[in-house]
Amino acid sequence: MTTRAPALDGYEYVRELGQGGYATVYLYRMARPAMDVAVKVLNAEALGGAQRDQFTAEANAMAQLAHHPHIVPVFRADVTSDGRPYIVMKYYPRPNFALRARSERLSVPEVLRTGIQIASAVETAHRAGILHRDIKPANILADQYGYPGLTDFGIATGGADDASAADGMSVPWAPPEVIFGPEPVDRRADVYSIGASLWHLLVGRSPFEVPGGDNAQAAMMRRIQMQPPPPTGRADVPQSFERLLQLTMAKQPSGRPATALELARSLQALEQEHRLPLTSLVLADDGPVAPVRPASADDTRVRAVSVDAQASLISRVPATGGDPFTAPAPPPTRKRRPNEAPPALDGTVRRPASVAVAATESPPTVARRPLLLAVGGLVATLAALSVYLVTRVGGSAGSPSTPIVQSTGQDPLGNAPPGTPVVRASRADGLVSFTWGDYTNAATTDLFEVAVDGGRSKEVSAHTFDVPSDSARVCLQIVVRAANGVVSDPGRACG
Repeated sequence: MTTRAPALDGYEYVRELGQGGYATVYLYRMARPAMDVAVKVLNAEALGGAQRDQFTAEANAMAQLAHHPHIVPVFRADVTSDGRPYIVMKYYPRPNFALRARSERLSVPEVLRTGIQIASAVETAHRAGILHRDIKPANILADQYGYPGLTDFGIATGGADDASAADGMSVPWAPPEVIFGPEPVDRRADVYSIGASLWHLLVGRSPFEVPGGDNAQAAMMRRIQMQPPPPTGRADVPQSFERLLQLTMAKQPSGRPATALELARSLQALEQEHRLPLTSLVLADDGPVAPVRPASADDTRVRAVSVDAQASLISRVPATGGDPFTAPAPPPTRKRRPNEAPPALDGTVRRPASVAVAATESPPTVARRPLLLAVGGLVATLAALSVYLVTRVGGSAGSPSTPIVQSTGQDPLGNAPPGTPVVRASRADGLVSFTWGDYTNAATTDLFEVAVDGGRSKEVSAHTFDVPSDSARVCLQIVVRAANGVVSDPGRACG
């Protein structure tokens, strides 16, 4: 069905971007300041009270969360001259992630990075007491820099729902309790949908869609209820990632990560496991999590046609080949200013809740080691071979004409990464004292980044660090940073 774009004062209509069961998204050019914006307008046939209330709730939810860099910001909400409510949002010009997954093979590092960014957005919504309830690849947009933005909070609610929840979201990415009930729906429903979306990004289709099979809604609902999540079938997806996806899409909510934050940290652990750059979690300052409000019984349900939000006509970005763990380069890492605190070791960026975030800062780059280890191993092998030839061919060891080669334990190239530090803790007089050492390739120029109980890291040069504590258990994580920037795996101890 064709709808008419409304005339909006101060906006010039450009074209239609997408259309759904109750709303249409258009591209407009805003006059002051001059910029492209996406305008979502409620269709004339959906002007009933429930749809109006839902549309208003969407605008309020997105505006409440607009400071997060991975949630599509709302600039304005109003009503057209013919009585249709509309929302003015940031325009995301690149193809959404559903279109990208359909036309190209997304790399594992990019899927991990996107999962962490979207999970941080969902965690932010949950802390505000908002469940999204319609997370899917088509609702993950991409701006001109490639950063993802979560949109379409049109059926966002508080939480505990009724058995009719199957009508309230897109079935292919929905958890069983939402489709069938009657269990209450909580944050773990959104966690499931994040996992289903990541599976989709890896494979190019939703988890329970059968190529060439019966993919009618009823058949897919039965598979979601009865069948375990299938493996991705990609040889480059690590088994640890496969296991995490299986857990995230567990049939019972109790089997899933309890929060979006827990899922994001598990994805970060996979990045660390495979020596990938650590993606930052962007969260406001920690505080009490808002209680989830009960959902109203008149939530809008599944529509026959859904908006491919801001569907772009721009050419697809070609898939990158080569090493499956070589991610497309994120924006350049900002250099640290003098006296600026380093980022937290867990990759979390914490921001005051009142500060508007314009874009995500790139995470600190973790140096890749395989080439360095290979070179170091080759040099060590040649050294050992030299000893063998000298002692077995050139004469007896220790003779005046035979030099004895002794290993110093140092990498001749000076580039081998430091080993994992052994950390020890002792408690006395209200202090927990941590000491560390016993790691390979140690050097006097090494620095150490320490973080107490997962907090912000601090750089020190000594091999000791004291933490005041009268009774509570204190844990410290330590990373060794060599002079050439190469870092160790973290060491940890509690006391």
